[in-house]
Amino acid sequence: MSWGTAPGSVRVEGEADWVRKPTPPGKRLTDQIVVVTGASRGFGRLIALAAADEGANVVVNYSKSSEAAEEIAATIRNKGRESLVVQADVSEDAEVRAMVERVQRGLGPVEILVNNAGWARVQAFDEKRKPDYEAIRRRWADDGAPEWPDGKVPGTE
Repeated sequence: MSWGTAPGSVRVEGEADWVRKPTPPGKRLTDQIVVVTGASRGFGRLIALAAADEGANVVVNYSKSSEAAEEIAATIRNKGRESLVVQADVSEDAEVRAMVERVQRGLGPVEILVNNAGWARVQAFDEKRKPDYEAIRRRWADDGAPEWPDGKVPGTE
């Protein structure tokens, strides 16, 4: 059977066979440098640990939870992987650029980015005011993630 052909379907003349070479679990990200934003807790924490389990060297990015970020990095190092902890607010262009430079100096070029960081104000709907909506709009709709002048994230060339 070739790629894109369902079992029992007819092969099209000239269709090439496609076979995926399996990679054993625990080796799929071997020695790749993975940056996980918001990695100090929640899904980011789980993603960072899973990347390490797959052989990646992981950058643990955090905004406020330094103790939690250091704990996750220690867990990653105990798995035999390298880990770098970097504080950066990923909504701020200058902080992102500084983080990328630090990663390049400490581990090498960024190969995988998991953009997990988020921001929200938790309040009842009827308590929201126009300034709250404006702050969210400015942060994500207008400013959003940093825009790179050349369309490339620094350090990924």
